[in-house]
Amino acid sequence: MGQKNKYNNYSFESEIDGYADHDPNFDLDEYIRKMSGEEQMLTSQQYEEEEDDRSQFKNAILIFIVFAASYLWINDWNMSQTWNSIFGSDEAAFVSSSEVPSVDIPTIPSIPVNPMAPGEVNSQEFTEFLAAAQSNGAARFYSNIALQTMYESGVTMEYLKQLVAAGITDQSFPAVIAYHESGVTMEYLFLLKESGYLTNLSFPAVIAYFESGVTVEYLDQLNENDLLQGMNYPEVVNAYKSDN
Repeated sequence: MGQKNKYNNYSFESEIDGYADHDPNFDLDEYIRKMSGEEQMLTSQQYEEEEDDRSQFKNAILIFIVFAASYLWINDWNMSQTWNSIFGSDEAAFVSSSEVPSVDIPTIPSIPVNPMAPGEVNSQEFTEFLAAAQSNGAARFYSNIALQTMYESGVTMEYLKQLVAAGITDQSFPAVIAYHESGVTMEYLFLLKESGYLTNLSFPAVIAYFESGVTVEYLDQLNENDLLQGMNYPEVVNAYKSDN
């Protein structure tokens, strides 16, 4: 009876591990299937961990890109200003207060926070404004929300009409509002457009040049001497004031 129950406690694990005598009931096929299943589970777990690591890395890259783009936008897409605003500048310690340029930065008019939503326009005057924008072509370049915001900001249809007639249709609606509020003349905008500067300048720069009297001829002079590309608009204004 004792001989008959001799192999009751055997298993294929103990057989392979080598700490038990030969088990007549050892099933090699079953053992291989079991080991393959465990290996597959480990491989699947490692793959999921690697996917999590890659997802975290991608999220970190995305956050950095958004952060960098925000700082570039705030600093008028000026790389040096962005770097200094984030990390500071070692050069600041060596600049005396008398050397800091004094520039009158133009005041940009605020954009209405809550323009009228589509479907809520009941004003007869605004309806006429939209109809005029359709007839003179302005509606081709600006959405209804943009037109509503410009209307609420006091931009006249005559001003929009002149912009379209002059071919100045690539300016954003905040730029149009700022030009109108600051009194930038259509003649000045047209000169900048014809010289190719309007598409490369931010609207605060355009307003600063207009208010400071910077001429297109002066911009040409700087450009011909390879100076314009390396100067921001406050530096251009200061240079113009120094030369005039």
